[in-house]
Amino acid sequence: MKKLHMNLKFHIIILFLGFGFLTNCSESKKQNSKVNQKEIKTDDAEIINIIENDSTELIKLMRKAYYWHSETYLPDLPLNYEKGNDSIFIGIDWNTYDKNVQILNKTNFFTNDFIIYHKNIASNIDKSIKKAGTEWRNINDGIPIWAYEADEWCNCQDFPDRYWETIIIDDLKINNGLATFNLNWKTGNQYHSMNYEITAKKIDLKWKINSLEGFKNYKSSEEYDKLIAD
Repeated sequence: MKKLHMNLKFHIIILFLGFGFLTNCSESKKQNSKVNQKEIKTDDAEIINIIENDSTELIKLMRKAYYWHSETYLPDLPLNYEKGNDSIFIGIDWNTYDKNVQILNKTNFFTNDFIIYHKNIASNIDKSIKKAGTEWRNINDGIPIWAYEADEWCNCQDFPDRYWETIIIDDLKINNGLATFNLNWKTGNQYHSMNYEITAKKIDLKWKINSLEGFKNYKSSEEYDKLIAD
């Protein structure tokens, strides 16, 4: 009889424990469901808010960078000339170039990828110039094949006064910390559609310019060599 009583007590305890476990699981599922629903709603709102904030930050970055560009005379690809001859260039002036890149870097507007790409352009041009004959390297004969007629920063020759103040961005796409967008500007009620493509990377929660479309106009040293050979 005593043994039967103990077995009955044991089964009752197990029954209560099982019921409690099932109840806790059910409550946990409900709570998780509520949390997941809340997270989805929050995430959607946050995504919209993040895009709006990023758009604002990118416009600020562009306006600062283009103001700096317009106010600072800094040749991207300075040429080195023969001693005693200021018309025949012999390659990139690396002393000036390195100083300019340091200034470029200190603005904190650009990623390391941009700086590396910039230097690759200079290296390609320098290699090609050093292989070219004098007839290709006389600055008085017009724009050389290694130069670009427009401003690389906008693919343009003319722009409105104080254009940096009205810079806007269009077609913004953000994926894994990389933003792609087109640069445009307004003057009064007039909209200037440049569709100049720029990419930016978010590094340590701060956007930086990663590429400027205009610099894609420069070629590899092999492509320049082919132009000369043809």
